[in-house]
Amino acid sequence: MLLLVDRDFFSRFCFYVRDVSKDASHLEAELRRIDCYLQNASSHNNSVFLCGPSLSFLDCEVLPKLHQVRVAAAGIKGLLLTNKFYTKIISKGK
Repeated sequence: MLLLVDRDFFSRFCFYVRDVSKDASHLEAELRRIDCYLQNASSHNNSVFLCGPSLSFLDCEVLPKLHQVRVAAAGIKGLLLTNKFYTKIISKGK
């Protein structure tokens, strides 16, 4: 699942921005999946990162892309992800 986290949500985002997919439900589902994974990881082993208790390469790769998705979706499509579940994803990395 970890290896697919990065590829799946960013490809869904690209499809949405390029109007291949007209609705954001696939993108939101991928972001929700990341959020659920992080919530489960934090409840089972007190981890706030994707791969364990410390920052990993995957975390450094995914967090900037999550920010790019948030900013670009709002700017290009008018889709505000902050008020849904995205704040939970970003706050886990703090």
